[in-house]
Amino acid sequence: MKKIVKIVIKGESGYCSADDAFHDKVTLEENRISYEYLPMFPSEHNKEKKWSFKTSNPFFKTVYDHVCEMIPDALNIDLDICYTDIGAIDFIITYDDKSKDKKQFFVLGDDFGMLFKTIKQLVPVVEDIPVALRSEEDWESLYKAD
Repeated sequence: MKKIVKIVIKGESGYCSADDAFHDKVTLEENRISYEYLPMFPSEHNKEKKWSFKTSNPFFKTVYDHVCEMIPDALNIDLDICYTDIGAIDFIITYDDKSKDKKQFFVLGDDFGMLFKTIKQLVPVVEDIPVALRSEEDWESLYKAD
C-alpha cells in the first residue's frame, strides 16, 4: 500500500460579498502543518494569514498517522448532498511514489466531522482554526467571542 506523504485541503468562500471572498489551504506532512489564507480583497476585517509549524514531537506524528488512516474513507464518502452556495473543499493527497489523488466536494466542513476534528488537534494553540476545517461549532464559538 502506498504511503501518504502530504495532505492538502483547500477551501474557498461560496456565495458572499467580494469583500469576504477568500481561498485557503492547509498542508499536512508527518512533522509539519502550514496554513495560508488569501482574501480576494484584503482589508482590515479580512486579512491575509500565513503560518507554519514544524515539530519533532511524537504526538504530532501519531495524530498525523491517524489522519492518514482516515483519508481513504473521507475521499470515498458518499454524500447525497451538494450545496450550491458554498465554496468547494478540495483534497489533494500525495503518496510516496509521487502519485496523487484529488477530490472536490461542495459540502460543509461538518460532513468531515472526525477527520477535521482530528486535524484540528495539530493546529498550534495560538492560531485560529483554518477556515477550510471549521465546523458549525467553530463558527459558533467565534461569534460568541465577539
